[in-house]
Formats: sequence, C-alpha cells, structure tokens
Amino acid sequence: MPRSIVVAPRAGTTAGSATRGGLDDDEFSAPQPAPDDYTDRLVKLIPAEVVAFYLFAVSSLESAANAQSVQSFLLTAQCPGDVHSISNSVATGVPWLVMLFSIFATYFYLKYPLKVKDSRQLLITTGAFCVWAFSLGFPFTQFAWYTEAYGGILLAAYTLISPHIPLSADKATA
Repeated sequence: MPRSIVVAPRAGTTAGSATRGGLDDDEFSAPQPAPDDYTDRLVKLIPAEVVAFYLFAVSSLESAANAQSVQSFLLTAQCPGDVHSISNSVATGVPWLVMLFSIFATYFYLKYPLKVKDSRQLLITTGAFCVWAFSLGFPFTQFAWYTEAYGGILLAAYTLISPHIPLSADKATA
C-alpha cells in the first residue's frame, strides 16, 4: 500500500470529460483509485517506522543512563565528589538530539523513499511523530510539569482530528 493519501479529484476534473484532442482520456488510462477512507488516512498518517526507531533509540538511552547511574554510584562510593558531572550534562541533551533527528527523518523518509508529494500530508505526519514522541514520555519526563496523561490526551485528540484535515486535492472540493 503506497503511503500517499488518495483524495477525491478536484472539481472540474470529472471522469469522461473531453480533452483538447477530442478523445476521452479515460479510454486510455488506468482507472482512478477510490479516495482513502478515514481508516486508510489514519494509518498513512502514523509514521510507524520512525516511531519504532525513536522508541528503540530512547529505550537504549534510558538503559544506558540507568547503567551509568549504577556505575556512577559505585565510583562515587570509592571516590567522593561528582566525578561524572560533565558526562551527565552531555547525556541529557542526547535524547533531544535523537528526537530532532527523528523529526527530520520523518519528513525526508516520507518525501524521498516513500515519494509522498502532498506538503500537508508531510507536515501532518511530522506533527504526528512529535505527538507520538510526547506521548512516549522520555525525554519530556525531565520536566516537572510533564505527566503521562498529557501525552495520552494529546495523542488521542491528534489521532481523532488529523485524518479529517483536508489535503491538497481536498481543498478544491471542501
């Protein structure tokens, strides 16, 4: 299944209209696919590949951070003082770099390998990645104001609304 969302044709481009040459294009072209319904649009707007990469990368970073915490605890028991303050400050920025990379990866992965041409679909799907990342928690759990409920509510709302946002060909018919 291609990832580009199929929308209804624009007004004025109905099937069976004559062209300048007087021949009907429909006799020589393949039939137009039916527009995608809500479920198809929803599935195509979820950047599953990038979310899977992000989940793997963030889980790996959390595991490494937990292992480093144990190692730091053992080292500080031997050497009093904060030995790893520089590495810890760098490590807190790494999940944000992974998220930034994943945002760009979502856009470019859809645009080039999957050949999605609709700019609204690219932006909606990139936004969907940001919402999924927020709902997964880490690195937002670093903030005192973050709770899992915020991520869940935002994900549910975005999932409900995003398939209803009109795309390029939808604008002419809406």
